[in-house]
Amino acid sequence: MCVWCLVEMHLKATDKSVALLAQEIGVSRQTLFSWMNGEVVLTAKHAAKAISIIRCDLQTFMKWLDDSYEMQKNKLRESISSVLSEENPR
Repeated sequence: MCVWCLVEMHLKATDKSVALLAQEIGVSRQTLFSWMNGEVVLTAKHAAKAISIIRCDLQTFMKWLDDSYEMQKNKLRESISSVLSEENPR
């Protein structure tokens, strides 16, 4: 499971918007989306606030965070391989 899934579950359970959750965490809506997509890393302060708001334990949060970044890393690896294949056909 990924950070996006964790946040989505919280939003559905609380009937909150992404904008409201971002405001509660203390970041912009765009920053929250970027974090959920694995494009940026929240500061420790903001991550702690998110954990508190979402009400999950640190271990679960970190597992979901690891999964999210692993997915992003795999997508990047595939994209790089594709570009390299196009530039260097056999």
